Amino acid sequence: MSIIIKPIITEKITKDGELFNRFGFVVEKTANKIQIKNAVEAAYGVSVVEVNTMNCRPNRSVKYTKSGLISGKTNAYKKAIVQVKEGEDIDRALKRYKNKFNKTKVVRELRSRKEFIKPTVANRSMMMKAAYINAK
Repeated sequence: MSIIIKPIITEKITKDGELFNRFGFVVEKTANKIQIKNAVEAAYGVSVVEVNTMNCRPNRSVKYTKSGLISGKTNAYKKAIVQVKEGEDIDRALKRYKNKFNKTKVVRELRSRKEFIKPTVANRSMMMKAAYINAK
């Protein structure tokens, strides 16, 4: 099983990546700093200067509903902030990861249009216009 689970892509860590060459990853709970350093160097082909880790606690929530209290929690995880040697970059690999989770090309194309009308609705409106013109 891989030590690196997934990269963290947030505004704060993206800004750190641009300014200080630091990148964030969600890693296995049992992994230590040396294992994380070796895994990042092997996966992205960069030299790691420093590794900071933190254990993130689960967020607990309680909801009051008609049927009573419902309690839940998120998963606990370990986060690693990795500083890469100056001049090296792992953005290309992270961009591939971001693209993996983008929507399909069709949805992107639909979003780029100002307004989208379903083909069935467009056909129906054309049929109604044709019927109206024939009625005259």
